[in-house]
Amino acid sequence: MKAKITISIFLICLGFNFVHSQFTTTKPDLRLCGTAPNYYQDYYNCTSNNYTLDDVFLSLTDVNGVPLNNTTCTPGVSQTMYVMLNYTSNSNSNIYHARMFADLIIDGTTTQLNVNLGTVAPGSGQRLLYGPFTWVCGQEMILDRILIVWKTSGDGSELIPYSCSTYNKSQCEFPTSVIITAPLAVQFEYSGCTNGNISTINFDSTTNGGTPPYTYAWDFDSNGTIDSTQENPTFNYNNTASNTATLTVTDSMGLTNTFSVPIVYPSGVIINANVQGLTCVAGSTASIDLTISGGTAPYSVVWNIGATTQDLSNLGIGTYSATITDALGCVKNYSTTISPIVCCEFLVTCPTFSPISLQCYDLLPQATSLTELEFEALGNGDGIIGNNPCGVIQITASNSAYLGCNTQVTRTYTITEYLDANDNGIRDAGENTILNVITCSQIFNINDTTNPVISVQASNLEVQCDGAGNTAALNAWLASNGGASASDTCSSVTWSNNFTSVSDTCGATGSASVTFTATDNCGNSSSTTATFTIIDNTNPVISVQASNLEVQCDGAGNTAALNAWLASNGGASASDTCSSVTWSNNFTSVSDTCGATGSASVTFTATDNCGNSSSTTATFTIIDNTNPVISVQASNLEVQCDG
Repeated sequence: MKAKITISIFLICLGFNFVHSQFTTTKPDLRLCGTAPNYYQDYYNCTSNNYTLDDVFLSLTDVNGVPLNNTTCTPGVSQTMYVMLNYTSNSNSNIYHARMFADLIIDGTTTQLNVNLGTVAPGSGQRLLYGPFTWVCGQEMILDRILIVWKTSGDGSELIPYSCSTYNKSQCEFPTSVIITAPLAVQFEYSGCTNGNISTINFDSTTNGGTPPYTYAWDFDSNGTIDSTQENPTFNYNNTASNTATLTVTDSMGLTNTFSVPIVYPSGVIINANVQGLTCVAGSTASIDLTISGGTAPYSVVWNIGATTQDLSNLGIGTYSATITDALGCVKNYSTTISPIVCCEFLVTCPTFSPISLQCYDLLPQATSLTELEFEALGNGDGIIGNNPCGVIQITASNSAYLGCNTQVTRTYTITEYLDANDNGIRDAGENTILNVITCSQIFNINDTTNPVISVQASNLEVQCDGAGNTAALNAWLASNGGASASDTCSSVTWSNNFTSVSDTCGATGSASVTFTATDNCGNSSSTTATFTIIDNTNPVISVQASNLEVQCDGAGNTAALNAWLASNGGASASDTCSSVTWSNNFTSVSDTCGATGSASVTFTATDNCGNSSSTTATFTIIDNTNPVISVQASNLEVQCDG
């Protein structure tokens, strides 16, 4: 990882002769200066900020080294490597007798460094810090507990001897830990627990190198599908099948590498118990001897009585439960009961039962208690209750819950032996101590193949058109299933219908043939069909009758007035609940009386979309009661006698 840290510690790499673990009386570890617990961190008062560590990295060469964080490697493969440093000095002058103390940690193993850096000049450069050494791909390297000291004057020789007082307490640096840049090594570890056929595997990515941060793509079962993008996911395997887990990691620079490991399923914790029960000898005690294997040792054991030993002894009657936890936290529970010693015999043989199929759950036997004779008569009649029980025998029966159509129901017979404290052969009040219990099971197949019975068929319904689809009447008819009724022997019924819409005839009338279907809980069904019809046999209503119109003769047939009167239906108005109305009239011509006068009796008819009609009649009359106009008066005439 590339990190920029402004601390003179970085001079550590600026040209020096490194020496590993070389601490002597003349070359002591200055990190021990001062007193516990902080030692050098309290002793030195470092204030300088002159140098920048650009990159501490693994290199294949010790000259002109190149960081390998843009490459990948295969975990476990070893190579000869060097630890190199790229640095930048921000100082304008040399420093002298520089020395670096640090812990080089490789996968938890520490090598102490005492490095003579000598004289460090201003500017940029590269130095060898450590090597050659054998590095194994996947090992993470850290420089830790770093202390850098120097002097501002001196020469190029190594300063020996030196002590805590040799260097100025302010001419120093102690930076934070530095992760050494390395090739991208994709790797992971896993652990887990097994319980039956399920193994829960916890994956832990130990990927390092490259350029963090990383993105993760896990394929737990080699099917090419990304199952998780978490860094440390958990996956449940069916351990009856072989699987290989593959991790693909991409760093922040887009470098990708893949690591695959076949999954070896951890064995589950196995408990074998040797239980020695009570005997008929007075004062006898019981013991439990556990043998634990599988999982990952060591194991811890906690009993419900508080004991933490693997084995128990001197036990009396009771239930003893233990929780066993292995080194990985996998848990296995164990429980056993030490029962009272009974020197008589509890003998029960379950009857054998032939397969029985019933239409309905309600047809199952309902008895909840049986006598011994009734029990022995069950099934094929081969059940047995022993003749020498240690207590009182009671037999109860119960049916398992109904799980739906075409399923099985188990009828369980429970034979319980109770302590007979007064030995009278009867279970008296308060005699609740159970000595022994056994159960016998009988299987019934529930298979309902009978259709529901429609007792009342659906009825047709005819309604007068209300112009709005008669929705309320239609919905009520549908909701009542057309008045039909149905029942089923084994369950309730659910009604459905195939209604989609009312057909379109005239106006808002129409009809729909609807099939109503009654279905029981097992999908058996019966149907009945009826028709919902919207009719219209009601005439339109004329709210305003046509009115007579009398006009003064205009000598041209008064055409405009006549046409307007006809177009307005003589002023009449009409409406219909189910549809719009269309007007028509029987006008042919105006009768001829005097001049251009005359009249016409006209019947106006309003007809709805279904052909129902209503009429109103009025008369259009052209009259003339206006005298002629003498536009030129008569003139006198005087003539000369012509003899």
